[in-house]
Amino acid sequence: MESHKTSTSLHSGHSLEAGILARSRSWVDVFGWIRLGRVLRVAGSPTLLLLVTVTTFVWLGGLRILVGASYDVTTPLLFVTDAEKGLATKLFTDSLAIKNVLRSMFLPEVFDRGATQSVFTLAAKSLWSIFVWGPCAMVLVRQGALLTAGRAMQPIGDLSRWVLRRLRNAYLSAIIPSVCVLSLVWLVPVTYWGSSLIGLVFVDWLLSLALVCLAIPIGMLAFGSLIAIPLSWAAVMNERDPDTLDSLSRGYEYLYRRPLRLFGYTIVAIAILAAVNVLATSVIGCGGRMVTDTMSINGSVARLAVSVRYLLEYVPVVVVYTASWSLIGGIYLLLRQDAGGQEVEDLWIESAQPAAALPELKQ
Repeated sequence: MESHKTSTSLHSGHSLEAGILARSRSWVDVFGWIRLGRVLRVAGSPTLLLLVTVTTFVWLGGLRILVGASYDVTTPLLFVTDAEKGLATKLFTDSLAIKNVLRSMFLPEVFDRGATQSVFTLAAKSLWSIFVWGPCAMVLVRQGALLTAGRAMQPIGDLSRWVLRRLRNAYLSAIIPSVCVLSLVWLVPVTYWGSSLIGLVFVDWLLSLALVCLAIPIGMLAFGSLIAIPLSWAAVMNERDPDTLDSLSRGYEYLYRRPLRLFGYTIVAIAILAAVNVLATSVIGCGGRMVTDTMSINGSVARLAVSVRYLLEYVPVVVVYTASWSLIGGIYLLLRQDAGGQEVEDLWIESAQPAAALPELKQ
């Protein structure tokens, strides 16, 4: 800058709005996973916690009635059990207990090689889980996406109308992968029948090679559905015009095109859930200990104390379930940005006020 009096050049200072700083004005622009920390607000929503509580007990009760399945998804309460352990050791072991809670959401029989489940039993569990968790999960992935995008949560009344309009798309996106897998699996007995009919070693080797090639797409569809279905529900709830096949293809695309990104976001989400689990078990553990000790002083019935403690152990599970589904909505937005370049804040919001009608033109 020139000075009119001295005719000397003065340095105007460095411009910090040039280069990378012009595009990275906050930490979330550099490290997108930081946005997932905003999702923790759902853990303080009484409405969402009540919704997940009802869904959890309906789900577990239905599994017990339909197929006699019982999942032990409760977590030990901190400061109540294992009093001989140090606090640091108890915190560490309790944070690892999150894996049992998460596995229960995705039917542990899928990964348990020792479990002998009939096709009917496994299908009944899957369909019941999809039917019960579908509406609740759709609400949570929407709220999680809104918080990740830096917006306020949507009222539950408006959100329930969204769920009713888009529930069919969500159910179809959860069923289509199973239909595709079954359409390929039927080729296996046909191949076995052909091998036994011909009885040639050379033909057996060719059919074995064909089955190996068939197992690859079956595995991609079956295993990928565990991740693609939750992501497709997030797409159904957060896109302007939800399409079943498009939402499902987004889930598979984000899994197989961005596996490292997905793995990184999953690690961050698990760390957040472990911290939430420890915090929830600590709070409920302290409260539960005070309640049970007071009951014992007053000479309350022992079975009443056991029932209270049993119900309290479900509270951390409900909190983790709420945060888990909400984090899936946030992870979807981050993966959408990585795969398609669409900004996280570019989230469709339904207009609250309908557009005013145009005035009539008089002749």
